[in-house]
Amino acid sequence: MHAAVAAADALLAVTATRIDADPATAHHDAVATVRAAVERACRSVLDAAPEIAGVDVLAGSPLLTARLADLQIYLRQHHGGRDLAALGRALVTPAT
Repeated sequence: MHAAVAAADALLAVTATRIDADPATAHHDAVATVRAAVERACRSVLDAAPEIAGVDVLAGSPLLTARLADLQIYLRQHHGGRDLAALGRALVTPAT
């Protein structure tokens, strides 16, 4: 989980620096790439956290279960395969 979140965080920082350096450019592909990386990191957390925490912690930690539920709601904003397909098309289609 740490590696996935750290990688998404690093990509976000690099992308933010590039956007700040050239705010007139739209940066659509870079932003879509960051969103995909964050979505993947969130899914890694949702997959691993319950197993790592165990039943006792999940049952006894309303805060953890609330955070995992919030994360699932956040992920519903990502359009999954549709967003990834659009990113793939943008990356292989020459700019005009």
